[in-house]
Amino acid sequence: MYSKMTIQDYAEPPHIKPGDVFTYDFVLDDSDFIADHDFKLMLKGEYAMHPSWMTEAGYPYLYRMIDDCLCPIDTHHSQFYLRFKGNGEAYRKRAYYKFVKPEHAGNRFTFSIYAKAEQLIKNTDAELDIVFEKRWIKEGVNKASISLDPDEVIVIPIEEGTYPWSKIEKDFVLEDHVASVLVYIHVKGCTGDLYLEDPYLQGNFYCEPGYNYLPQFTMFNPFHEDMNWLGENLSKKEWANLQIAINDEVCFDGEFFQRSLRFTEKEIKIDQALLKAGKNTISITNQADHFMPHPYRVKSLYLLYKEAKNLTVVGYNDCIPLHTPIPVLIYLKQASTVTVSGNENLVFDQVHECKKGFNVINFTATAHQTNVDIGLRCGLEEETITIIRTLVKQDDNVLTGTSDAIYIAQDMEEFDEYFCWYINNRLGNFITLRPVYRWSGTRELNAGFWSHVVDLFTELRYHYCHIIDGRELPGMNANPTRAMLEGPYFVGNQGHERDGAFYYWGIRRGEKFAFFDELMERFINKIEDGKYLTPPVYARNRVFANYDPVKPADMEEAANQLVDNVRYSLNGMKRHSGPSTLFKYFYEGGVESAGSELMYGPHEIIIAAQRGAAIAYNKKDLLAHLAVQWSTLPHDTEERFRRYRLSLFVCYTHNINHINTEEGLMHIESELAFFDRFSPACLGHLEVQQNFAHFVTTHTRPTNMVVPFGFLHGKNDAWVCFTRPNAWGQIGDQWKFDHMEESWDLLKVFFPDAVLNAIYRYPCENKPQGFYSRTPYGTVDILPIEAQQAAYQNYKVLAFLGYNTATEQQFKQILAFCENGGTAILTWAHLFTTTDRNEALTGTSGFIEKGLTERLLGIQDYTFPAYNEDPKRMAELTLQDTAAVVQTHHDKALIIQNSVGKGKVIFMNSLHYPANPAIRDEYEAVLKQAAEEASKAEYEKGYIVSDDTVNFTVFDREDGLRVIYLLNIDWWSDKEIAKATLKWNNHSFEINIERDKINMITLSKSIGILTRDMDTEVVSIRESNGDATVRLQGYGTTSIEVITMNDVREETISINGFYERTY
Repeated sequence: MYSKMTIQDYAEPPHIKPGDVFTYDFVLDDSDFIADHDFKLMLKGEYAMHPSWMTEAGYPYLYRMIDDCLCPIDTHHSQFYLRFKGNGEAYRKRAYYKFVKPEHAGNRFTFSIYAKAEQLIKNTDAELDIVFEKRWIKEGVNKASISLDPDEVIVIPIEEGTYPWSKIEKDFVLEDHVASVLVYIHVKGCTGDLYLEDPYLQGNFYCEPGYNYLPQFTMFNPFHEDMNWLGENLSKKEWANLQIAINDEVCFDGEFFQRSLRFTEKEIKIDQALLKAGKNTISITNQADHFMPHPYRVKSLYLLYKEAKNLTVVGYNDCIPLHTPIPVLIYLKQASTVTVSGNENLVFDQVHECKKGFNVINFTATAHQTNVDIGLRCGLEEETITIIRTLVKQDDNVLTGTSDAIYIAQDMEEFDEYFCWYINNRLGNFITLRPVYRWSGTRELNAGFWSHVVDLFTELRYHYCHIIDGRELPGMNANPTRAMLEGPYFVGNQGHERDGAFYYWGIRRGEKFAFFDELMERFINKIEDGKYLTPPVYARNRVFANYDPVKPADMEEAANQLVDNVRYSLNGMKRHSGPSTLFKYFYEGGVESAGSELMYGPHEIIIAAQRGAAIAYNKKDLLAHLAVQWSTLPHDTEERFRRYRLSLFVCYTHNINHINTEEGLMHIESELAFFDRFSPACLGHLEVQQNFAHFVTTHTRPTNMVVPFGFLHGKNDAWVCFTRPNAWGQIGDQWKFDHMEESWDLLKVFFPDAVLNAIYRYPCENKPQGFYSRTPYGTVDILPIEAQQAAYQNYKVLAFLGYNTATEQQFKQILAFCENGGTAILTWAHLFTTTDRNEALTGTSGFIEKGLTERLLGIQDYTFPAYNEDPKRMAELTLQDTAAVVQTHHDKALIIQNSVGKGKVIFMNSLHYPANPAIRDEYEAVLKQAAEEASKAEYEKGYIVSDDTVNFTVFDREDGLRVIYLLNIDWWSDKEIAKATLKWNNHSFEINIERDKINMITLSKSIGILTRDMDTEVVSIRESNGDATVRLQGYGTTSIEVITMNDVREETISINGFYERTY
């Protein structure tokens, strides 16, 4: 792959004014170096705008303006005309305007506009017209809304050819029943120039009978927003127009996309003949010709180089399972014959007739071996690949990779170079594609591109995902259809952060962006994978984005609104990722895999909710999307890399099986950073992902996770964890975050270091921040209460925390759970049947059927005093014989334990939710005691006790072995070892937990093995006649710890693929 040579990196970037030329000389000393290499020039720069525009929150607003296509020269009579310069582009160019028909405007209108053309020619399937969409007044639809299809469309064609300024004019009627009119100028697939000036829709306006209901073509005015045209593909500021020459020979002439980040790079292939030994001169001309163009500033110039050859071995796995076809990806500049050689323990085809571009050569290992060389020959070129070792590996469906391809356009050559980089760096067994205009510049769907990549992934047997996206008018229809993506390794389409759109983003967009949002929803192609966008909501004389924050009357209506929006927008989409804990509602909305977005929230808690929801809805794939670059600063410290490593490790050890890093290996842009793939920041993240991918592809994670303790996620519970907003994102004091949501903070009993909120740290101090937590009792599942009975029986304890709309069916299941040996924990608040938020908070709700309550709680009778001054709000109780008072308050029973079959119910006699200060301490004490009892039940098979920075999870393998994963979460200090105690077979063993590693203890009945490196794994432990034979796989010299009933001893061993010893 390419290496980088710095030509110049400017501390103060020089500016090239429009029309000016910038030159720079550099020297190459070695003519052989030139002859032996392929080259690219890498230019990093940007238009000289304020840096705040070069961000995700800046550039996209410029895309909506028409300013760049304005021109004040040679107008007919106005200040500006609007210029449509055509080169036969496949994408459309439009200018939009909408107005609501005033009641006083009358019915008769005259539209006019001045037009001029120069060699204007329509290609096949071209569009060249002005469109008026009329919408009737409809009951229940705001007059300003354009979300529904138009009731009448008037099309005014524009003539082709060359002609001077001429007036286009048309009379038409806007009847009394017309609500609004959408006007847009539509140009697509044309060559030549079109000039339009002075759009005029003449109608009555009180004292001015010839009032113009359309704004002029003029510069955007933020103070008169209702009089701005909105553009699609009319902005030029994100497209640098340069001519670049080397030694007076032009190597690039045209436009290239400026991503929404600082100093976008452009890589330009250079013919060897352009370079020479000695002085070389680079010339850059700023050709920007749009209205009021900016200078272009040059940040850096690099020469990229790689060995010049026909055959390139792109990538392969160097640790491989037996009897499994293994692909080697090669790339050829020209179609050629490639011959393969290898030893007798490999099965392969010797001769391959290969096409230009990517080719896959397969081989299969039939016997275990190490350091195996495979030769590839193409003409006079020879390449050798080395397989380090064969291994035992089961298909555990753990995939890892990144979606750095977000920066790559739908261009086959550009993608092929990216994929070479991706595979060569061994970044995983999985890739995610996500076309977004602001990062890639793709304006339209390229069907051929998707055919190309799907064929490639299929031949390589490489898993892939597509995140559907659409944030700007340019590129909003760049998403492929499901049919284009279908293949044996396609894991599904994925939506992203609809939990934000329908909840925690709130109502911040509102009326200011309503027209843009409507255009997006109106003109996006409604492919079969969901509409993705929802139209703006008009309510109470306001406009809201995405959902209605005033319509729901209670908790159930608000929950149903979220589910309905999910179902509408993601219908047909398999997957979704977001940072909240709303997973169960996404399953209700029809999603197959509700995934988590991590790195700016409490990982273990979010995953606990995700895991529990998947169990309840019987879903197998748990996906995580790691937003590594957006959570903290700085980007390039060892502490940052440790946090990223921990996020990957926590995902793996907490049972996530599709682990995707959003980006950060190709580019880092957050907070005006401009790191590229050659920077220490990106290379540091890349190394972390490489090592993790190696671990994933050389280890098998067990399938049965041991989680003794669960929490019940109640019906209509609004807890979101990511931020602490009004419940369901609703407006009004009655929806404010309160004790029912705050009660989930009691999860800190199990995750004491977690911060249950959005966690952004700019900068991130080297101290605990709440991203990761100790797990003194192990992890928990947050199980939706609607789960089936079989799911309940996985746990020893199930406790309530937050809101629940109680039903008899729920508590019949809880009774059955307890009768089978489980423990349930709750207060009166969890028995409320109301959907009214205020009734639940004030304790004025009714309860489930009294007979069921009595059986569950062991209460013969209960009454609540009419005037209860007790802050704990306790009932007067008469208990049954099965119930015992555990704790009293003012001589009243506060905590009751009721025996139910083989199990029990621990009940707090209070109308409050657990976070209420009146009962919080007591409820936490109950949780701690129950957690200790549940943990002790696992001691014999193997469990962990620690108050140090240790995070652990437990799995049972199908062969009966227990695996305990342990992480040292201390990323912030110089302390590299944490202490833990292994409880096993009624013994205690002190264990050191090293940082930056997945520490694994594998236990049989008589022996345990602790491994810490990224290669070594216990394949089996066979016990017979008092002996235990341990078989390991790995490579090289490593240290293990052997745990027996007598002691823990460290051994240094050398593994050449496999190692076996009897103890």
